[in-house]
Amino acid sequence: MASLSLAEARQVFGARLLGPDRLARVLGDLPAPPDSVAIEPEFATRLAREGCGLVWRAATTADGRPVTLARLHEATAGDRSRGFKGDEPWFVDLPFATEETPETGWAVFALAPWPETLNRTFGAGDAALRQRAGAHLWRRRRAVEIAFDCLAAAATGERLLEHAWDWSGTPSTDGGLLTLGGFGASGLEVIAYSRAVKHDALGICPTLPA
Repeated sequence: MASLSLAEARQVFGARLLGPDRLARVLGDLPAPPDSVAIEPEFATRLAREGCGLVWRAATTADGRPVTLARLHEATAGDRSRGFKGDEPWFVDLPFATEETPETGWAVFALAPWPETLNRTFGAGDAALRQRAGAHLWRRRRAVEIAFDCLAAAATGERLLEHAWDWSGTPSTDGGLLTLGGFGASGLEVIAYSRAVKHDALGICPTLPA
């Protein structure tokens, strides 16, 4: 497969390339990414035009600490506008917040929910995702990946999911699925929804490993 150098990737995605420098402002150093991104240049250009970003995610910081929702909350607790809503969010001590980490690597992700996934139940959203994805391995983001991407963008002032919600593939302790969004000045919200919920601001911002 053809690949892009980091310089070429930055030309394609511009400010929507979220490299390790973004989260380093919050978490400290992350492991260094490869110096190229395994993605076809023409495909990358098309995805950028369609409203996608490119992010380097890491499961641990450079000193080996796992990157979890709880860790992201700890690192941003002093600045709600670039972190989570609330001083003591309900989720920080629960297993999904202390154990789940991002999939390490470069990945493309939709900056906003795909329109065909909006206002659909969890199962109907999955069906819409599969239909549009075709042969490409798009998937729902993990809850920690949604937070990682949003906080990486917020580190330099861009607010993703300000008026929308991304329904993750991460189960909550009550049998629901975590959804993140509403990222206003008071912080990023985390809510658990049952599979039957639907509304017109709730959809899927899928991700595709590069």
